Amino acid sequence: MPKVGTPDFRILTVIGTDITVRHLVVINGRVTAEDVRGGGIAVLGTGFKLTDAMVLGNFAESGSGGIYVEAIGAAISNTTLNGNRTGGDGGG
Repeated sequence: MPKVGTPDFRILTVIGTDITVRHLVVINGRVTAEDVRGGGIAVLGTGFKLTDAMVLGNFAESGSGGIYVEAIGAAISNTTLNGNRTGGDGGG
């Protein structure tokens, strides 16, 4: 859990095409606004790849606590998703 008084913020927003992210650790992202998804990572674009990463302990009120993907051709491999939560649909 983030320290009391820490503002809400997403760790990473990806907008673009053919982006590969490797060896990333995303911890304790938090978004609580209505209709905002992806406390850890939000992906908007095409061809996103996440590999050899960890997405841990993130929260999004509306859904997709760890990773929200609104993209075509996204791939996630060799990545740990753990402890991500949501007030809506989908914790991972």
